[in-house]
Amino acid sequence: MELTAIVIIIGAALTIAVLAFIVIALVQVGREPNLPLTLRLLWAVAIIAFPVVGSLVWFGLGKPINDRVAHSFS
Repeated sequence: MELTAIVIIIGAALTIAVLAFIVIALVQVGREPNLPLTLRLLWAVAIIAFPVVGSLVWFGLGKPINDRVAHSFS
């Protein structure tokens, strides 16, 4: 197999993985029960506007931030 074909296959696999990562982040934002609608929309916009960074921030910091915000609203 040529090097070009290998690079294309690896690139396609990485692209699919990143897209799945973004979709999973958006689904989790939509299903977060303690998150007010406004914050859900802000998270969704952040993930769509900055797909990789927004998803990483959601997975890394989203849950702790959301728990603190949910307690302040209740």
